[in-house]
Amino acid sequence: MGDSSAPSSTNEKPEEDPGGVVSCSYCNFEERYHYKGQKPPFAKAFVFAEEGYVMRDPFSPPGKGQCLLIAGDCSLCNKAVCCSSECSLFYTKRFCISCVRKNIGYFPQQVINKIKKS
Repeated sequence: MGDSSAPSSTNEKPEEDPGGVVSCSYCNFEERYHYKGQKPPFAKAFVFAEEGYVMRDPFSPPGKGQCLLIAGDCSLCNKAVCCSSECSLFYTKRFCISCVRKNIGYFPQQVINKIKKS
């Protein structure tokens, strides 16, 4: 009935993301990240609301499990964007500033007012 050719192991550790370099599609920000996702394996206390590019916090002591969310992918166009308010907006999902402007009418009035002020 089941596929018996694949061994099942409960002791398998999830493979850690080797990271890479993320570049913002809108500004010159470029930085190394250590993990892409919501639950960095090196920071067990953190679960982010979005899949993002995460780096170990270079300003905290090693082994403390501190991290920084430095970028994410736009949920509409999939471009990588940094977390600067000039480049992206997080409202339930990450949006690049270009997609925000194209779809401004779909955001709540409070968010629209905040965007127009900046």
